[in-house]
Amino acid sequence: MSFVLESVRADWEAFLVFLPRLIYAVVLLLVAMVAARIVGNLLSRLIRRSPRFRPNERFIRRVVSLVIVSAGLLLALGVMGFSGVAASLLATGGVVAIVLGFAFREIGENFLAGVFLTFSRPFELGDLITTGDLTGTVRSINLRSVHIRTGDACDVFVPSAQIFREPLYNYTRDGLRRPSFTVGVAYDDQP
Repeated sequence: MSFVLESVRADWEAFLVFLPRLIYAVVLLLVAMVAARIVGNLLSRLIRRSPRFRPNERFIRRVVSLVIVSAGLLLALGVMGFSGVAASLLATGGVVAIVLGFAFREIGENFLAGVFLTFSRPFELGDLITTGDLTGTVRSINLRSVHIRTGDACDVFVPSAQIFREPLYNYTRDGLRRPSFTVGVAYDDQP
């Protein structure tokens, strides 16, 4: 029985020695979570002012918050003395990203093209565009696809990678458009 009590006492003393680092790590993680929320809200306010990035406000806010919380978690693990675990998590995340990138190449390609389209924004909602054989009005812009309504009222969801890869004609951007039409005259009519 004394062996059990001695073991419990030794564990308790080790825990008391470790407790300040644990409290510091928890406080660090909580600060990172609060900072992520504050930065996310500030970023949302900034994005709402710009109609260019407004459709992807939630995505951008989530990515920034996730990065801040992840950095806080890695710092907290390092403070507690688990720097090897933090490095392993970081390395495993990189390997998983590479494997998933190969496995879901098309989804990743559309996602990255959507991110590039978000920041370059060659068209806005309501613009009349042509990409490939498709001409229509942009109804919504997502990271994975762009919703286009054609002239015959058909809704088409074009993958972002296709729009990013092929030539894009925006007829609305500068407000100028030259329509073309053909007038036919019969051969036997007088000029």
